[in-house]
Amino acid sequence: SKGQVLGGHRRIFEAGHVTVFDEKEENRTRDVQKLACAIIHANASFTEAKAALDALFLNLGIKHSIREGKHESFIDGRIGKILVKNKQVGVVGEIHPKVLETWKLENPVSAFEISLEDII
Repeated sequence: SKGQVLGGHRRIFEAGHVTVFDEKEENRTRDVQKLACAIIHANASFTEAKAALDALFLNLGIKHSIREGKHESFIDGRIGKILVKNKQVGVVGEIHPKVLETWKLENPVSAFEISLEDII
């Protein structure tokens, strides 16, 4: 993983294989390549994670959009589905306080995760 500290703000980026459930496969799983980014500091927000995501897609020359979504790991109303060519390729948002508590994190976290295979 790679990270950087900017003015007390911690940003972590990670790319790698993730095993996901897939009924169509013989062993009912498959590996996919994902990229994740997490931003942690006292004022981490959806807007900051979205700005990092927008910068990534701008540099890759990929048009994308964000639509309202739901996911139990994120705060309702502060999560979006990431779409490329009308296909969901990931999520972006603010991590739910229950998740922060479980991992004993004291500051808010905003994050995104995208499937690299779906955007390449």
